[in-house]
Amino acid sequence: MDLDGLMEIQNNGNTATQNLVNALNTVVGANTYAVVPLLPTTGTDAIRGAMIYKPATLALSGAVLSDSDPVHNRPPMAQAFTAGSQKFSVVVNHFKSKRCDGATGADAGAGDGQGCYNAQRILQSQALLSFVNSLKTISGDDDDIVIGDLNAYGKEDPVDNLTAAGLVNESSRFDSLAYSYVFDGEAGYLDHALSTPTMSARVTGAVHWHINAEEPSILDYNNEFKKPACADCGPDYYAANAYRPSDHDLVVIGLSLGAGATPQSISFPALPTQVVATSVSLFASASSGLTVSFSSLTPVVCSVAGTTAG
Repeated sequence: MDLDGLMEIQNNGNTATQNLVNALNTVVGANTYAVVPLLPTTGTDAIRGAMIYKPATLALSGAVLSDSDPVHNRPPMAQAFTAGSQKFSVVVNHFKSKRCDGATGADAGAGDGQGCYNAQRILQSQALLSFVNSLKTISGDDDDIVIGDLNAYGKEDPVDNLTAAGLVNESSRFDSLAYSYVFDGEAGYLDHALSTPTMSARVTGAVHWHINAEEPSILDYNNEFKKPACADCGPDYYAANAYRPSDHDLVVIGLSLGAGATPQSISFPALPTQVVATSVSLFASASSGLTVSFSSLTPVVCSVAGTTAG
């Protein structure tokens, strides 16, 4: 993949992210991946969002930005990129979790299935919209894509806020049965890809890569269900492959960033004086450099062959 938004990276500067890139480049080749610079505000949590990218495909455009609104303890991270002549921005997010530790008042569970801290996630979604709108002014471009773990399922209030404001839910657009997480036997998606309308026109697909949510937790790297931590449990079933490094599935988004259409003009030189019933040579040039072809709307009166009308 050319660009990766990362969740739950240790909030220790760019040390953890650089360690990941170093390990990746050891496998795929030196300098294949690079780290997006450290964001200005990393928040108060032990974890944060991060981005890595392929410099051979993408170039950084402008400085990395973060939303310093205090409603975020893990501030959204934004970076603009260019691919050839095309510019777009990516915003990585990790909203407040559904766990009820310390939840009171409006943040307590309302019994509506949205879990605790839904009120805070609603505020975070509103702040995110303001942040995305500010990016359009800063970058001078309307092509933005919002990704990450919003800790809200596709039809919950925070996501509804984002789509009601005009962001396109790419997961539901391409898969009506999308899911990225399984909890107590119920599946849904907490991991999102949303885009501005102009960016959505460049999205060719969005799919959750099901390598985690469907797999049993005994396959992961934790030890609570394995010997020796659990004397009555089985051995360590962890394997160094793609399966169950996390409990969430990844969102994979395809983008078409080819050169956009540009205006074209066709110039015709002045025709010389012609005598009736003689042929006329046609000349024209296009600003695109492409060859101009000619045809007649009244072939019975005037026929055209190549660049000659008669």
